[in-house]
Amino acid sequence: MKNFLIAAVVIILGAETASARLGETEAQIAERYGSPSRCKPGMFSPADFVNVYKANGFTIFVAFQNDASVLEMFSRADGGQISPEEFATLRAANSYGMSWQDLDGNAWRRSDSAAVAELDFQKKSVTFLSQYFVNRVAASKREAAKKTLSGF
Repeated sequence: MKNFLIAAVVIILGAETASARLGETEAQIAERYGSPSRCKPGMFSPADFVNVYKANGFTIFVAFQNDASVLEMFSRADGGQISPEEFATLRAANSYGMSWQDLDGNAWRRSDSAAVAELDFQKKSVTFLSQYFVNRVAASKREAAKKTLSGF
């Protein structure tokens, strides 16, 4: 039992140190994790840019708009599943004093409606999105659909 408790504390503390927070600047996140590598926004469009960090056994993709983090995706560097304790710790780090409402066991909404958290169905990554970014993605999709349907 003692070994289990020690392992649980190590996992929770490790997850806590691997937790960027929505709304932080690139400089704040770099201070926590060190120098990132840059990748193309790709699936994180319409972000201005995306940085990839490796810290404390996690790979963390952070999408920025106007120098603020609007999306953060955490996955274990070993490819393992995100434990319930790690997910809870990451949610707490992004709570800003608010609570999280469980929507369906894999999706959560922050009580101020300013952020959502999604655990992928294989439990191998958790993504935090600001509502601002969710709205931007939806607007971008609507605009693309208008262009596709123009002339009909």
